[in-house]
Amino acid sequence: MNNVPQIAHLSWKVGLVVVIGYALLLLVSFLPQERIIANVSNMAKEGAFVKNYPKYLFWQVDLYTECVGIGGAVNLRPSLESLLAVRNFGECTALTNYARQPSEVPPQAYPRYIHGGQIVLKPFYTYLSFTQIRLMTTLISVLLLLAMVCMAYKNTGKAFALALAGSFLFVFNWHVFLLVTHAVQFWVVLIGALFALRYEKTHPPAGLFGVLGASDAVISFLSMGSLSLGFPLLCLCLARWHKGESPRKIIVFGFWASVAWSIGFVTPWGIKWILTLAFLPPEVNLLGEALCQYPAKNIAMVGEALFKDLNYTIWPLWMMVFIVLGVRYYKLKLKQPKGIWVLLLPAIVPIIWISLLPGQSGIRHAFFVEIILWPTLASMLFFLLDLNRKTVSNEFPVLEVQPSSISRPTG
Repeated sequence: MNNVPQIAHLSWKVGLVVVIGYALLLLVSFLPQERIIANVSNMAKEGAFVKNYPKYLFWQVDLYTECVGIGGAVNLRPSLESLLAVRNFGECTALTNYARQPSEVPPQAYPRYIHGGQIVLKPFYTYLSFTQIRLMTTLISVLLLLAMVCMAYKNTGKAFALALAGSFLFVFNWHVFLLVTHAVQFWVVLIGALFALRYEKTHPPAGLFGVLGASDAVISFLSMGSLSLGFPLLCLCLARWHKGESPRKIIVFGFWASVAWSIGFVTPWGIKWILTLAFLPPEVNLLGEALCQYPAKNIAMVGEALFKDLNYTIWPLWMMVFIVLGVRYYKLKLKQPKGIWVLLLPAIVPIIWISLLPGQSGIRHAFFVEIILWPTLASMLFFLLDLNRKTVSNEFPVLEVQPSSISRPTG
């Protein structure tokens, strides 16, 4: 098969992503520290880090995560120890105190991730105000989302494009990506979806998904699980199915895309952890204090994790939508479009991830992690939508009676 050599030659692309990521991270570490410290001090004076500030669209913004990201930018310096440890000050009070008296607040290591999002975020933190940064990252996210919907309209049709947009809103915690610290990771997901829709005839898509997995691992602030696989894979399957490709071929492409993404995702993490263990002192805790909450202790944890993740979505609305669409299918005697079962693959990808790491849902940031169920919920929605009018059943045709054939009473 043509996919096997593609996977074999994937290593250099994944390696290139890691090398470029660390090179750019080193480059932004040379930005002047005095400027970013002064900017953080101004943010603190303006009240940017005050508890319960700000609030958007009825959701409380997680300033703890924002302060950890800003603290990482403040401490990012051109040294191997800094690039591997990525030190920060934790919660916002410590960050504010550091801005006032830098010498009295020691930073703490956060070596689990590569934190490549700082490639974009540190220049923002250095030269822009917190409000400007939030507006800019939100604007970029919205523009990429609109571009993805437009590309879906072009390559999958109007119904699927609207369903993609609607499913994103239904997941409910999309506002996670209003956080500056998570915005860059969302851009990777959307750019991956754009490429999957635009180049859906690429044969095979191993290179794209390998780069996606590696990019996700490099820029992650908190792991969003398999979202950078599940959603672009959903778009790929939709686009190829809409163009009339064989469902069997689509599943084969999807399988190898998943393998490539997994290789791309695991490799940077492995490199990062090996470097950290080799060059950082033993007292640096690589995996953090939450390690004991990650491992799966028994099979029941898979169900518990899935339930918790689903519970963070607006599942009551989803259930009503599914019931209404199901009744509509039954009453109109609609048939599923042929081959749409290919969506089962992107639908189960998040479930597989939850099964592999059920402890991920047990820690405090489960509210972030459950966004990976977006492809699952979207696929379920697509199964129940009448997205192909040609599938309407003609088993019970309506017999039309011509007026001329009706007998009239005689006088």
